[in-house]
Amino acid sequence: MRKEHSFNILAIKKQLAVGFLLYHHRHIEAERALTIQLYLYAFNISYFTNEKNIHLRKNTLPKQLKLYCDLDLNSSY
Repeated sequence: MRKEHSFNILAIKKQLAVGFLLYHHRHIEAERALTIQLYLYAFNISYFTNEKNIHLRKNTLPKQLKLYCDLDLNSSY
């Protein structure tokens, strides 16, 4: 298995874990947790396939999640 494929599988597992934690521990409804998971998946595809903008993308992820998914990573809910 190529390194990129194993890395993408790991990223998908992390996104599933994030969705699970959001749903169970932050009491976010399932549909919203799924939206966030899908957004993170799309973000990771662009993140890993466009390394030229990694620094920019990494720094804007919390802002994009707040804008598109109404999720504030800094809040405790």
